[in-house]
Amino acid sequence: MPSSSIAVQIADEIAEILNNLEIGGTVITCTRKLIVDLSLAEAKTLQVLTVPHSLESSIIDRGLLKERSVLVDIGIMKRAVESELESLIALAQAVGDKIEGVRLASGRCTAVSYNPIYDSDTWLRQHSFLAVVTAKVKVFNS
Repeated sequence: MPSSSIAVQIADEIAEILNNLEIGGTVITCTRKLIVDLSLAEAKTLQVLTVPHSLESSIIDRGLLKERSVLVDIGIMKRAVESELESLIALAQAVGDKIEGVRLASGRCTAVSYNPIYDSDTWLRQHSFLAVVTAKVKVFNS
């Protein structure tokens, strides 16, 4: 039995890149999770998590070379006041900018998406900022 899924490995690699990274004066602490408790969004301190989202695999040649696409969600959460929202949205975009194009041990991040760039419903209900940056990583192996 394999020790870890490629999706979990890539989530770990992205967490390692983001952990202790300073963006705009904010030092990020990032951890990989498999189950996200949304009560983390209630935390007064910034929470950044990587979570494996999906894995697609296809054969791309007769020699059985596989191309895999792994999506990893990067959740950015913090209890926030309205005046913090703009800077937290900028932080979410900066996190995506730091990951996009990065070469990992397992592949390369070829795209990022922000869905949502922030969840206004979560802020209205809980006064908690929640953004999801999804990193798409291409992995080639035989």
